[in-house]
Amino acid sequence: MSPPKFNMFPEFKENYSYYALQSNLELVESVVNFSRGQFLSPEKIELIKEKLGKKLIGTKFYPGGSSVLFGWSFPSEQVGRLMYKPYYSRHLTQLLIHYFCISEFLKSFKLIDLDPKLQDYRFATPKVIGIAKIEAFEREFPTLIVEEVQGDTIKDDLNLIKAISHLSKKLAKTGLICDPYSANWKYYSNQDKKHISYIDLLSSNKLKDINSRISKLIKQLQ
Repeated sequence: MSPPKFNMFPEFKENYSYYALQSNLELVESVVNFSRGQFLSPEKIELIKEKLGKKLIGTKFYPGGSSVLFGWSFPSEQVGRLMYKPYYSRHLTQLLIHYFCISEFLKSFKLIDLDPKLQDYRFATPKVIGIAKIEAFEREFPTLIVEEVQGDTIKDDLNLIKAISHLSKKLAKTGLICDPYSANWKYYSNQDKKHISYIDLLSSNKLKDINSRISKLIKQLQ
């Protein structure tokens, strides 16, 4: 079996070890094969922990969902932790569009009136370090490598859930599309500053020259 194809985005190539990320990705590929291309439930994760044993030391597993097989985070000297997210119902192009939308995320906040409940928060999305393509079972599983976001999801805060739902509708009017589902938003406090991060894929219906931008980016990644 050949190693999974992997590329770092240009701005991170000098700061991250290609070989360290590749080594982690090969472990991720082994779990994709173990899962037989199906998302991992908490019960299946326990089976993997028994199977991999010491290889899991220092790492964290997260169950899959509607489009992600699972999340697996590894320690990183640069940012604390990196998350690997293989998708089973997304295309590689959608991951590249997400990469372009990250810069649009904060710009969009300048175009809307922010709910008073959210004005004390700083918003962000995790940086995308690279993308990969895992091939198994005659299918492709596009994979994101991103900084892992600390904190908890907003699922237990009804006021935040309502505010984020309204926020998502306002962002959609600017062309930026995000899912208001509470598990996609994490919040935490740091030195009296409150943060909210959107951790799912972003999209947009107003990105200009998207095909040429993707083509140019792919050439830079090669």
